[in-house]
Amino acid sequence: MVLAEHFLPDAQRFGKIVFGLIKFTQTCSQCSQAIDEGRVSAGKLSSQLLQRHLDFATAYNNYALIEKRRGNLEVAIENYRSALEIAEQNGGKSNAQYAMYLNNIGMTYKAMGLDSMCKTYLEQSLLIEQQTGTESAVLHGNLGFVYLRLQNLLEAEKHFSRAIEICNQKGGKSNPVYGTIVFGQAKVMHSLQQFDDEEKLLLQLIDLDQKQIGVEHVNYGKTLFQ
Repeated sequence: MVLAEHFLPDAQRFGKIVFGLIKFTQTCSQCSQAIDEGRVSAGKLSSQLLQRHLDFATAYNNYALIEKRRGNLEVAIENYRSALEIAEQNGGKSNAQYAMYLNNIGMTYKAMGLDSMCKTYLEQSLLIEQQTGTESAVLHGNLGFVYLRLQNLLEAEKHFSRAIEICNQKGGKSNPVYGTIVFGQAKVMHSLQQFDDEEKLLLQLIDLDQKQIGVEHVNYGKTLFQ
């Protein structure tokens, strides 16, 4: 299982990763012994071994997520690259895992303040998603915010618009990233001095807040003050 936004407590999390690495090493040793003893052919083991190898990539990715959260960004980059290399060896560059690791490297560079590097990796990830028909609102949203930071407002607006379009195809306003993307689009409209469009977007966020958490909730309307 690939860790994403939710994390286990540190000790449990690290233990699961170490356990995964140990199991991978044991599996390789057992497979080699079975082949040497003639108990099974290499072909029959190939799919299992491939999955174990991809599990190893997942372990690198998960460890990188931990180090990123701790602020060890260079260590995170190093482990993401290890995951990327394994994914490429086992499925080429046109697969979902490879695209995800590119995105994760890009977002780590964003945390380092290296927006141009971030953009490069996110664009590579997007190209794979487009080629494989897995284009996501999250990735377009990430690109929208990066281009906004780079003051490339037209590109930012393009990616936010595409992200909203994908959200509307997959859950609409109930999509968990919808509000964040609309807020990004509102910031673009503000920078372009298109204040009427900005107001419409902010009103959408107020309406979304009201429906999701109610007008009496302490966080209601906070989107106006971010």
